[in-house]
Amino acid sequence: MMARNAISIVSAVLAALLTGGCHKDHPATPAAPTGQIPSTDQSKPKVVALPTHEGQGYVGLLLKSRDMAKMAVSQSNLANLSQAMTAYAIEKDGKFPASLDELVKSGTIPEQLLASPADPKVKDVYIPGQSQASPGANILIYEPVSYGGKVPFLAVNGSVGTLGPDELQQRLTAK
Repeated sequence: MMARNAISIVSAVLAALLTGGCHKDHPATPAAPTGQIPSTDQSKPKVVALPTHEGQGYVGLLLKSRDMAKMAVSQSNLANLSQAMTAYAIEKDGKFPASLDELVKSGTIPEQLLASPADPKVKDVYIPGQSQASPGANILIYEPVSYGGKVPFLAVNGSVGTLGPDELQQRLTAK
């Protein structure tokens, strides 16, 4: 729920920027020249050339911002999973659970924490059979969604990061 609220807030702010202009020097609707009244003739369609930023229009920026917000939510979820996994391992002599369902069934984490902010039908992927004694850089959990070419992951040592899909595959097979 909190993830959707964060995404909604970012989207609302960006929509406000789109309709109200992002800066005083680049308003969304150009002002009429001094001494002239803007046309109110509705028979002619108005075409506004949107300013671009690094080759992207406002729509591109909006989409990129939404992806960034979803990535932030995903990384926050992974950080929460890190805390739950560590707490579990402390109680179980350093071993991580056989599945993430154990954490859900015990009430340690809500099932929604495992859902992708990009698509709630997509669930985080857990690499079982590891413990706190496993190499810290090993990938423990990752979200199988790419945000701007990066996949969020949680390592055994509790760090949260991102990797390109190819790098992720290499890390998973090098285990």
